[in-house]
Amino acid sequence: MAWETCRQIPTMAQFQAEVRREVKELRRQAASRSDHLRERLDELSAAIGNILHMVEMGNAPLSVMERLREREAEKARVEEELASFATGADDVVELMPNLAEVYARKVANLTNALNDPTIRDEATSMIRQLVEKIVVTPDADATDGVRLEIHGAMAESTRPVKAAEAGLAGVD
Repeated sequence: MAWETCRQIPTMAQFQAEVRREVKELRRQAASRSDHLRERLDELSAAIGNILHMVEMGNAPLSVMERLREREAEKARVEEELASFATGADDVVELMPNLAEVYARKVANLTNALNDPTIRDEATSMIRQLVEKIVVTPDADATDGVRLEIHGAMAESTRPVKAAEAGLAGVD
């Protein structure tokens, strides 16, 4: 029974696929928002042009200036938000602020499953086949003051994750 629980924990590839799906959906939403902002910017530019035309023609009541200021302020906000899309200011952390929580939950589930006495010995044997060695090095910049390097098949399986963190390589 406990081994089945352990098998239900997603593999790194499954976790990566889940992250890719989430990033793809968030990018789709961002693109939709960007399209909406561009449309709104066009509408605001046209409205501002119409107001200015009324002022230039001498047909504008006094309240038009307040409306012009409102439109100009909204236009500036829309342009600022659009600029954040153009500069690529969004990154994975901003797109998926709960990524660390999701991964921590999955690791906690794995930890609980591996501590189950009915599968601990078999799981330990399997992990030892995946990990050749672990090198612990003091590192003042690290959160806990040490840096861990995992060598072996497990380390190789995490390389695509590191590439994805650096630039979302392979994310559709």
